[in-house]
Amino acid sequence: MGTFTTEFDDFFERFFENATETRVNEFIIRELDAGRDLFDILNDPYIKNRVPEERRAQLLENPEIIDAFTKELENLRQGK
Repeated sequence: MGTFTTEFDDFFERFFENATETRVNEFIIRELDAGRDLFDILNDPYIKNRVPEERRAQLLENPEIIDAFTKELENLRQGK
């Protein structure tokens, strides 16, 4: 069992990681909705500064991002 301080630090580390992940996901979805290219979004400094390169591919596993990307592809197919 860890010390209170260690457990407290772990809690806040997970909390801030989750908050950052939420903001990054919202950014990606917002940019996709605005018609921006997914490759450009993933290479945006906002993403690069917050998500290590090895974790960026995992962003694409988020169902909300998949939905937003799918909608954008459909819009492109329909010429919108």
